[in-house]
Amino acid sequence: MAKWSKKRPALKQSKPSRIGPGVPIYGRRTRAALLVLLLLPVVAAAGLLFIKYKLESFRDTVAKQAEERLGLRFGAKAVEVNGLRGLRVEGFDALFTTPLGPRLRVQAPETFIDIDLIDLFYGQMTVKRVLVEGASFTLSREAGQPWFNAPRGGGLMPKTLSFRVTGRHCTLRIAGSQEETALELRELAFDVSRLPQSPDTVGRIHGLLGKGRGRPVQSTFRYGALEDFDLRVSGAGLVAADVNALLPAGARLAEESTMAPAIRLSGYPDHTLVISVHAPFTNLALADSSLLPPLTGTLSTLASYQLDTHEVKLTSARLESAQMSGDVSGTLSVAQPPGVLDLRLSVEQFPLKEMARQAVQAALGQYGEVDFEIDDPYTIALALRGTLDTPTLSVKAKMEQGSVTFKPIDQRYPAADLRVGMVALSWDSTLRQPVGTLNITGGTLRHGALGLAADDITGTLVLRPGKAILDPLTATVAGNEMAGDVTYDFSTKTAAFGLTGVLADVERLNFMDKLGKGGVKGAVHLSCKGTAAPDQVVVQATVDLTQAEVEYDWFFLKPKGMGASVRDLHIDLKAKQSLTVAGILSAATSTVAFDAALAYRDGTWKPQTVTARSDAVNVLTTGECLRLPYRLSGENATEGTFAWRPSPTGKPGKGEITTSVFFPRISLEPGNNLAPIVCNDARLTAQFDNGPDPGTVSLRVEAREARVPALSSPWLPPFRPEDKELDARFPRRPMVTRYELRADRISLPPWRGTNFEGTGFFSKEQNVIRHFAADIEGGGRLEGSYGVKRAENIGTLDVSWTEIPAIYLLRHMKFPELLTGTMTGEVHYSMDRDDPGTLEGGGRFDIRKGQFSADFVVQLLASQLDADLSALPPSLAFEQLRADVAFDGDKITTSDILLESEGIEISGGGYFILDGDMDYMIDVSISPKTAARIPVLAANLNISGHKATQTDIKLAFHITGPTFSPSGRVAGLPPVGVTLVNGAFTVGGEVVKIIDTPRQILIDLFKIIGGAVGVAKPAGGRK
Repeated sequence: MAKWSKKRPALKQSKPSRIGPGVPIYGRRTRAALLVLLLLPVVAAAGLLFIKYKLESFRDTVAKQAEERLGLRFGAKAVEVNGLRGLRVEGFDALFTTPLGPRLRVQAPETFIDIDLIDLFYGQMTVKRVLVEGASFTLSREAGQPWFNAPRGGGLMPKTLSFRVTGRHCTLRIAGSQEETALELRELAFDVSRLPQSPDTVGRIHGLLGKGRGRPVQSTFRYGALEDFDLRVSGAGLVAADVNALLPAGARLAEESTMAPAIRLSGYPDHTLVISVHAPFTNLALADSSLLPPLTGTLSTLASYQLDTHEVKLTSARLESAQMSGDVSGTLSVAQPPGVLDLRLSVEQFPLKEMARQAVQAALGQYGEVDFEIDDPYTIALALRGTLDTPTLSVKAKMEQGSVTFKPIDQRYPAADLRVGMVALSWDSTLRQPVGTLNITGGTLRHGALGLAADDITGTLVLRPGKAILDPLTATVAGNEMAGDVTYDFSTKTAAFGLTGVLADVERLNFMDKLGKGGVKGAVHLSCKGTAAPDQVVVQATVDLTQAEVEYDWFFLKPKGMGASVRDLHIDLKAKQSLTVAGILSAATSTVAFDAALAYRDGTWKPQTVTARSDAVNVLTTGECLRLPYRLSGENATEGTFAWRPSPTGKPGKGEITTSVFFPRISLEPGNNLAPIVCNDARLTAQFDNGPDPGTVSLRVEAREARVPALSSPWLPPFRPEDKELDARFPRRPMVTRYELRADRISLPPWRGTNFEGTGFFSKEQNVIRHFAADIEGGGRLEGSYGVKRAENIGTLDVSWTEIPAIYLLRHMKFPELLTGTMTGEVHYSMDRDDPGTLEGGGRFDIRKGQFSADFVVQLLASQLDADLSALPPSLAFEQLRADVAFDGDKITTSDILLESEGIEISGGGYFILDGDMDYMIDVSISPKTAARIPVLAANLNISGHKATQTDIKLAFHITGPTFSPSGRVAGLPPVGVTLVNGAFTVGGEVVKIIDTPRQILIDLFKIIGGAVGVAKPAGGRK
């Protein structure tokens, strides 16, 4: 009991009363009792007035007494006498500052102070009890200061003070660093007291923690001094927020956990506090840690707190749970806000598999599902370090072997099934990414979209903050070993990679089906590096295609074994936007730089442009790669260009191709030992458009000099050869092909000319040489056209020539070179090529200033000249040789035949049937002078008679019979005065031998001339 009065005076001992003799004892007692009854009201009234007086006096001194004895300052709205019990304090407000640092503010609407009335009569003020009703207690600390500091003065209260303070329906608020983090204990009831002459203050406190129904908390304490006190606190159903409220601003150690802690705090010498905690908990999850699963178990801790250094040191701590268990050690320093943690957990049991899966899934979950197995043995170490507001949980794990599987959610990424060994990984809650080393000892990668598989994968995966590095990496792809490296940046989601090795059987890759008319088969040696981001892939590569077969459409095929490579290959792919490809292709001595651009539209990649350039194109190599009906040879080409663009029609997949190349010399040999087409200083330009229907192909050759086979040779076979296999893989479509040839000089045996130009069209319906023309070497010009309708197989020819050397036409028709001269003429016809009987047309021939070949005439007339060559006429020249020809089926009609020369004239006409009979009427007029100079004529004709009459010798012959053995007879007699020497005139066997074939009318003319010269039989009766 608190005694706020002076020492009570001792009562004097009264002497025993004596009653005299003779006085009745009962009478005296009665009178005494009556006297007491009369005095009692007086004494009571006087006592009440005395107590009232004393209480009024105490009311005036209570504040002063409290300040002097307790060392605190407080205020009150009113202090009133509460009847005879004591005082009533209204609006009590006091602030206590403890030696350890925290401050306690007490605000009570009513406080009752009970007084000891007995002591009050003796002049002493003894407080029996202080009762607080509905009071508010606020415990706080200075900003940035710890809860406990080294004492800054004496004890909490005078040691001589005895008291008892009780309370009910109160509230205790422990202020956090921020208003919303305050910890509040409601319905607080307490009883704190110190007995007289006792050194200890003891107390009991209980209440409800938090809002709503609250969580019950009980506490008992004993306090003798800072080095001798004991505080015990227990609670049930406490949550993480209750603990976090006591931490510095922003600090949260746990999330969504429930616990029932039993805490004991004791004071020891040297400013040391000992803390003991036994806390069962459920669903405990460390703040900002998605790695550790929620735990359910018990935490038992014994720690010491040094007030001088503000450091908590774990003496012993044990974590027990179904998921994880182990011993905890380390320190917590709160010397500087917000405090520093350094805790370590020695693990005996740990959910490594679940934790690792969660860590990897957090890092890679956006790409797919990750799962793995971990084999024993393995070791785990955990640490919690950093400041209280931003603590970092770190985990270190080591294991000898395990396995990892990855199932991507996007076809851009490969699926993995890998075996691992010698793993050393760590993870912390700041980076939230694993770091360390992982050795891959085997397994597979499967890329479904590409159809690509890698087996026997080995390598070392190094995980660094923000990066994953796989280097080195080796694998077997389609039976071939490949090596490479990969570095992935988690912040930018970008991978840098390199790859070297042989990729065999590339035709098995799924994306090969999407190359349209192109394709690659066989093995490809690849060396590349690049980067891959979510929206862009960039690759730099070198590709060796020597052991690969490269094909495009029906016309291009690079065979296996031919050296070919692509260097400086650059690929830039922007996801669902654009794709650009550029590089340099080398094959033998050919070098081609190319680039292409594609755009992503309507769910597919559509080409935009393709270009190529080259100043070195090996003709032999190119020829081996083209499926054309020609064999190419010659010098390397230069100035090569290639361009592709979408067709103006806008049809998907349709486009225009324009290519051009310059050949110093090129030879195109059709095969079958036929004569080649040879061009010097030639530029070849090709255009292809598959947009319209039918498509078009245009080939243009401009040459300084061109040598082509004779027109009788099949020197221009179809541009696309017949091949059923190719037709099945690359179906034909209607195409119109246009050929154009221009040459400064041209040789087309037997023709030779300059300024040649020709244009031809080839389609499903017809083949047409629309126009050809040339200046013929030696003079004159030749031009014409030719066409064949495929359905009817009807060919048409129109050719005209002006003043050309006749020798060309003779050679073209394979006639003997029997004459020379300048020829003008034309021919035109049409015919079903399967039925020569449909031939229809005509022509004309006119040769001026010509001369027969002497050798030919000697050969023709040797038997008639009796070996006397001197008998030949001195001149074989002629002024004109002409004839008109008409074609009607197999009937060839030759009209208006005329041969004019010095001294001889032959005219006539007729017809012959192909492989049939012939019928010709020939008139021969010979001057006597000319006839006399020919012995055979002189021997058979009356030359002198013709000389006398000054008339020419005129003979008419009728030649009939089969074309292979015709016969002739004189069709009319000579004029009067002319006689025959032998009296008969017939055309004998010599004439027949001269005639070779009447199917070629020009040669027939020449042979008829020879027959006319030797019409008679020589002497001796020879026929």
